[in-house]
Amino acid sequence: MMLDYELTRFIGHKAALSNQINKFEAEIQVKIKKLEEAANKLDEAQERILLGVALYKKQCERSSNTQLRQAERKIKELEKQLQQGGVQSKNDTDIMAVARGRTLSIFDSILFNISNWSTAGDAAPDFELISQSILFPAVYERVMNGNEDYILDSMPASALEVIRRGREWVKHLRQTCERALIDPAIWAQHQHAIVQWWLDDALPLIYDVRGDDWDDIEPFSQQEMIAWRDFPANRALSFPLIFDGMETVTKLSGEIRETSGIPELDKSAMQTRLDPL
Repeated sequence: MMLDYELTRFIGHKAALSNQINKFEAEIQVKIKKLEEAANKLDEAQERILLGVALYKKQCERSSNTQLRQAERKIKELEKQLQQGGVQSKNDTDIMAVARGRTLSIFDSILFNISNWSTAGDAAPDFELISQSILFPAVYERVMNGNEDYILDSMPASALEVIRRGREWVKHLRQTCERALIDPAIWAQHQHAIVQWWLDDALPLIYDVRGDDWDDIEPFSQQEMIAWRDFPANRALSFPLIFDGMETVTKLSGEIRETSGIPELDKSAMQTRLDPL
């Protein structure tokens, strides 16, 4: 009897210890899970901070480089004025402003017609935005910096073909991508290919030549393009050259449309939209 009692007592004590151990293990697992969740949140916060710092740094660098280029261009303009006796013709200034605005308007029209690609009325603002990520630094900023090699005197004869090829790109992406290009993962997956299409195909068609330095151009990031799209009040500070260009387009819209061939292009492009199926 005594042995049975002791054995029962021992088994009960062992069971109590096992329950206590299981309880401690469960509590430890809960604490570990909470610590892991807290660590993950810290990692996410760190990534957001690093991304924000990198974006701010990049914007500051772009802004500084833009201001430097503007100062250099102003110096060249003043030197030219001095050589011409210190007088700048207002007519010359107006002609150049219209030329810059016309060039940007032509590209805006090409992008608009690529985006409005299908007979069903489908639009592709995501493709337009990702296209702007390379066109802004490759063309728009250079136009506004006074690089006359990028000025278009009239609508390129190849514009309709560029629109057709761009629409084929959009149709392909709509058929193969489960989500829109604005999704960060999809943007990262396809931005390079779309950028290369512009640099290797579309822009050479428009300018009849491929720029030697185009491979060195860094496209704007998705964060920068979303900032351009969603925060128009900040454009003058973050994208000064492009903002100035868009202001020129708005200010001189009448003269631009008269000399750009945009109405004729829009009419032809509307008749050549693709079947979405």
